[in-house]
Amino acid sequence: MNHKQKIKQIIFALFIFSILATTPLWAWFSFFKLSYINWEGNQKIPSEQLDQNFQALYGKNIFKIKLETIEEKLLADPRIRSVDARRVLPNQLTVTIEEKRAIILVQAKRLFGLSLDLELIPLDSLAEDLPVITGCSFSPVKYYKKLQHKELNLAWDLYQIFLKKDLSLANRISEISVENEKNLAVYFMPDGLKVNLGVGDWETKLKRLQEVLQREENLRSVDLRFKNMAVLKFKEDKESKLARI
Repeated sequence: MNHKQKIKQIIFALFIFSILATTPLWAWFSFFKLSYINWEGNQKIPSEQLDQNFQALYGKNIFKIKLETIEEKLLADPRIRSVDARRVLPNQLTVTIEEKRAIILVQAKRLFGLSLDLELIPLDSLAEDLPVITGCSFSPVKYYKKLQHKELNLAWDLYQIFLKKDLSLANRISEISVENEKNLAVYFMPDGLKVNLGVGDWETKLKRLQEVLQREENLRSVDLRFKNMAVLKFKEDKESKLARI
């Protein structure tokens, strides 16, 4: 940097400083008064409703607004899972909301959504293409309350293993059926393949299922409840076939 450029930078800095020094304090307070809240991520809760709930914040200095208070107030709504509030200069706030949403459906007398926190939630149009857990029963139903239900937890754990280990297969699941306390059956699209997986040791059974699907076609059902053995039934054959895997 040459001498002339340094002089220009110093002059510019002094010019900015002079503006800041001569601007009245009341003008700066006015400059930072909240004029707009940008709501992000909210789908079920209208932005207009949120604006009404936080109307008292408008006109306040954004640096005097406690972001933690905004987050706590929003988290008191059982529909909301997480909140992140931040200031945007000179006079705005951005609030990012994560709403609870259905990860899988549950059929128990009627259809419910099940959230990531294992809470039953009302259904919406976003949940139309999700797989469904069947064979569970519970009452009374309380929305947005974590369920402690043995069979439902088993089905949830099984679904999570598919999601983590084989997303392609997980996306083909149409139903996880709790047939009894010793067997969970999974149905796959598009052909309705039924796979009996028993209870427990599901990662190993998933690997065995992957092997079966790689080498067999036209399957109607697969039973993996037996150690190192799979019982295979085919669409065009009434007989069962035993396969060591």
